[in-house]
Amino acid sequence: MSTILSIENIDTFYGQSHVLHGLSLEVKPGEIVSLLGRNGSGKTTTMRSVTGMTPPRAGQIFYLGGKISGWPPHQIFRAGAHLVPQGRRIFPQLTVIENLKLAMFQSGVRDERAALQETYKLFSRLEERKNFKAGHLSGGERQMLAIARALLGKPQLILFDEPSEGLAPMVVKEIRDIIVQLGQQGVSILLAEQNVKMALTAATRHYVIDKGQVRFTGTTAEIEQNEEVESYLGVSTRR
Repeated sequence: MSTILSIENIDTFYGQSHVLHGLSLEVKPGEIVSLLGRNGSGKTTTMRSVTGMTPPRAGQIFYLGGKISGWPPHQIFRAGAHLVPQGRRIFPQLTVIENLKLAMFQSGVRDERAALQETYKLFSRLEERKNFKAGHLSGGERQMLAIARALLGKPQLILFDEPSEGLAPMVVKEIRDIIVQLGQQGVSILLAEQNVKMALTAATRHYVIDKGQVRFTGTTAEIEQNEEVESYLGVSTRR
């Protein structure tokens, strides 16, 4: 299989508002790909298009070689394409372990004990706080919980929507390291980020979008050497 995810020429709307204009991109097996752009450029809409929450009106989306555009969100999720949403969206009144158990139920996990052990290997802090209400966690811990939930059920593709948003630099580095580690374990990742420096060190290939269109695609080195890219992002791409 040459691609895990292939987005082909999609047009996505919110009501009458045309947000994505013929957008195409692909993620290969085990690849970490970033989607870079300013706020409002169409990054979240791309994620919503893939996960079926805002289906495109034109174009096609393929996952694991099969067409998924038109599928309902729960079917895409069950197929192994999981989203870490912008804003975490954990359940603050539930404990950490209750959040994880709910995610296990949604993911069809049968061996809860083994799944929890695996989760705590990657996120030891969550084990320490397993009986804390999620609303009492720090921002970084909430993001770890959101990532842990998405990992349950062994997805083949994880979509991260602004995972560094609102986090301190040290925590951003920690989240970046987790994303890189997941990629090394063979999980394919599409990372939507405004934090350009974080994305350039996590992903190996990048798509720059502006006003719902791909304006540039290339490796980290190619992004850093292209001055035009900075005009779309509004920040320096040089490390």
